[in-house]
Amino acid sequence: MGQGDIDWDRFVTDHAERVLRIALRIVGRLDDAEEVSQEVFQECFQVAAAQGMRDPTGLAVRLATVRSLDRLRRRKARPADGAELRDSDRVTAISPVEEAEAKELTDWLRDAVARLPSRQAEVFALMALEQASREEVATLLGISPDAVSTALCKARKEIGAALDRRSGGPMR
Repeated sequence: MGQGDIDWDRFVTDHAERVLRIALRIVGRLDDAEEVSQEVFQECFQVAAAQGMRDPTGLAVRLATVRSLDRLRRRKARPADGAELRDSDRVTAISPVEEAEAKELTDWLRDAVARLPSRQAEVFALMALEQASREEVATLLGISPDAVSTALCKARKEIGAALDRRSGGPMR
């Protein structure tokens, strides 16, 4: 599908919520997620102009995942600027202690995912955060379902080992 074959207003309307949701779940900050979303749609437009898009939805989802992971890795290298989720961004009401514990664990998980090899991070993010099926992830990433399972297993093993190190021993 070439650039001229796509109704870009409709494409953005149809995919904006999902792209933003993926980005927000991975980067955890609305400002970063919005920037990732803009980058994703710009890159989709560039890809369509240069080579066409066989699977526009798949491209948008994959780019949202990859660009979010890239931003998360870049952010690790610079200090936090306090642009975390605001009170108005909350979905549920929890106690301050629960909120602090959840934030600490969420930050830790984001950091652990950012340290994974790219393929493992992509698979983990799509399956664990976006709830994509093994087959959907395989299609999105252009790999076999068995490769998805292998990457997910390795990612879970690495995150589990990191959690064990964090807690001072096996959690099992």
